[in-house]
Amino acid sequence: MDMTPREAVCLMGSHTLGKLRSNETGFSGDYTPQMDVLSNEFFTMMASGTSWKQHKKNVVIDEFPQTRFQWENPDKTFTRVNSDMMLMYDLGKLRQHGEAECLIEPLPKKKKEKHCKKQPHWVIVEEMAADNKAFIACFGAAMNKMMRNGYKEGELVPTGQIIPPPLPDTTPAPGTAQPGPSPPVPPPRRPARRPARRNRNKKSRRKQKSKGRKRNRLQLVGNPAPTPRPQAGPLSLLTNLLSI
Repeated sequence: MDMTPREAVCLMGSHTLGKLRSNETGFSGDYTPQMDVLSNEFFTMMASGTSWKQHKKNVVIDEFPQTRFQWENPDKTFTRVNSDMMLMYDLGKLRQHGEAECLIEPLPKKKKEKHCKKQPHWVIVEEMAADNKAFIACFGAAMNKMMRNGYKEGELVPTGQIIPPPLPDTTPAPGTAQPGPSPPVPPPRRPARRPARRNRNKKSRRKQKSKGRKRNRLQLVGNPAPTPRPQAGPLSLLTNLLSI
């Protein structure tokens, strides 16, 4: 939306209106005492030295239990989220569920804990906190600019959805030659069939032939054709009788 840091800080002053509801965002609580009046009270509560401490909240959103970390004042009557506190403080690398790695108030008592450093935008926060008219003027101009610029298709998505990364621009630069159509891809060649491997060489084939001839000869010798038996005539009968 082409907003400057000053305009972005002024737009965050809209958190003066309304409240946080756990069934929508997982956070709960009021931003300011007067949630129906647009004023710089959101900034005055942050710049007045109020002690803000992060607390863990277990909530249920769309029937799914989730964990949130939100900032609260000492009596836990007002709430801030990380995006609000980042206007003034550098929360460092956020841990799981949005837990900050440093403290704002009270000052750390353990050696492992450290105090959050101030962001460069804290000067703008204190400027808006000091003058309500300046905030109203800045907020009106920034809101008008945001509505006039609008947003591109696909930049805004419902809460909880993941914004896909933009697709690379493949449009050629003006004056550059556009590549022609790519040549057709030939179909994949089938691998050549290898000739069947001969299992027998010439010597084995000769051996097989000789075995076949020998087998045939054995069949002829072992099974001779039956010879006809001579019939008994009168002379053979007479010979048989004389031998008795």
